[in-house]
Amino acid sequence: MELKREIGTIITQAVLDAGYDLAESFVEVRVTDPEKFGDFSTNIALIVAARMSQNPLDVAQKIVDRVDVSFTDVLANVTVSAPGFINIEVLVPTLVNRIKDLPETFGKTDTFAYQKVMVEFTDPNPYKEFHVGHLMPNIIGSAIANLFEWGGAQVLRVNYQGDVGLHVAKSVWGLLEYLKREKVSMSELATKDITERIAILGSCYAQGHKAYASDDTQKNEIIAINKTIYAQKTGDVWDVYHAGRLWSLAYFETMYERLNTHFDEYFFESEVSADGLAIVTAHIADGIFVESEGAVIYPAEQFGLHNRVFINSEGLPTYEAKELALSDLKYRRWPYDRSIIVTAHEINEYFKVLLHAMARVYPDYAKKTTHIGHGMLDFKGRKMSSRTGDIVRATEIIDTIREEVGLVIAQSQKSTDSKISKKDQERIAVSALRYAILRQSLGKNIVFDLNSALSFEGDSGPYLQYTYARANHVIENARGLDHASNKRELTSCEIALVKSVVLFPDVVREAQQSLSPHLVTQYATSLSQQFNAFYHECRVIEHNTVDSARLDLTRAVFVTLGNALDILGISRLTSM
Repeated sequence: MELKREIGTIITQAVLDAGYDLAESFVEVRVTDPEKFGDFSTNIALIVAARMSQNPLDVAQKIVDRVDVSFTDVLANVTVSAPGFINIEVLVPTLVNRIKDLPETFGKTDTFAYQKVMVEFTDPNPYKEFHVGHLMPNIIGSAIANLFEWGGAQVLRVNYQGDVGLHVAKSVWGLLEYLKREKVSMSELATKDITERIAILGSCYAQGHKAYASDDTQKNEIIAINKTIYAQKTGDVWDVYHAGRLWSLAYFETMYERLNTHFDEYFFESEVSADGLAIVTAHIADGIFVESEGAVIYPAEQFGLHNRVFINSEGLPTYEAKELALSDLKYRRWPYDRSIIVTAHEINEYFKVLLHAMARVYPDYAKKTTHIGHGMLDFKGRKMSSRTGDIVRATEIIDTIREEVGLVIAQSQKSTDSKISKKDQERIAVSALRYAILRQSLGKNIVFDLNSALSFEGDSGPYLQYTYARANHVIENARGLDHASNKRELTSCEIALVKSVVLFPDVVREAQQSLSPHLVTQYATSLSQQFNAFYHECRVIEHNTVDSARLDLTRAVFVTLGNALDILGISRLTSM
């Protein structure tokens, strides 16, 4: 059991033994300043006293009187402080014993035990380049999926991609124009490097978008292509579309690998278009959807939201209609207990309407579905828009950071290994991105600063990796040396580190319950800072003799920090 939960259980029983009713309250245990208030505190006495109109100090004392520390192996002392807080000190020797020989599963919880959770994230559209806007949902979604997995859930990581629609038709139109203009065939284009092909597709989309907005003849051509793709009619248009789609999907796989993410299942708009159209059409008669100016809308204004089109004036299903069909397809393919969808917060209002409509069409699916909207990522202040072709490509970002990593390593005197492979340099670069995105709560916008992101002094992904490598370095250096089991008091530095390690499962559970990976990031940073202070102040190896207790503590940090990195999707590096 997690330490805070264990203490909470003890205090809860004391509250009941003191004759108080918790009602709908629960005992929340918080970490405090050990020099002032003990290791933990709870305000449950204040809550109970307010409800019962009693003196909170008296209530707190009655609760404390019911706690017999001699019957636990974890509590050293329980006291009361104004205006009614209960302060708890823990037995350090017990904690030391608990973190000795930690299992590799340390930090796993039962928060989501026996649940099947589908997490949808990233969702790049074929025919568009993988850009800065895809980095946020990819990194956040993978971390959330990891949190569910560490909570005992069976997790399916899925990707929903728009392989049909007007954006695709614009791209195909632009590609057909490119083939004519450059006098090349698709087979000749296929011989080019995948990144070059994707760049061409991106420029074709920008050309098609411009043509659609400025020329009625070309607009009608794009509309015709759109209908051809929806109808899946064979011919030149279909062949070009199909080849470009495959190139895009293959390219996306290279990006997932670079970002240390993976998917178990893929869904496409082309799979749900017909069903989306049928679902909306079937619910016109019952008034859920209504016809309006040649289209079919969901009249959400009457519910305090905004109306949205589900079938356009061309008779084609919109994103919204396809999403309804997608919820059904997802469940039929893999019956889930929860469905999580991660996107940018700029479409939060879209999802409010969608989930409202879903609650009327598929109420069971709506209850299981949660949308998580995240902030935006700004890289060096550049604006991103694939509609104009002015985009910040993810490859540019990763390559730029990787090149800077090489320079930092070459200049740094901190490296424990002078030779770091190009692959590990990229892993360090991705860790910088992941940390920058996962360090704060999900709704906030992020300005990525290259210098701070690559700092080895703290608050960065490379700093966490460096600390992990340092712990491994100590462990490896201790192999084959004599051990000394010194009977001595632990230093304040050691005690702080022991208490920090023990709290990891509590932090993981809190992050799971609130779907907040930044809590793990903050914890990993604090743990790294404490370990590095310990490393400088407390010699693990001295005169070729190993201090066994300190080596045990180093191993505990190694396991704990490694597991935190896994949750965050940051690669473990054993040397840097």
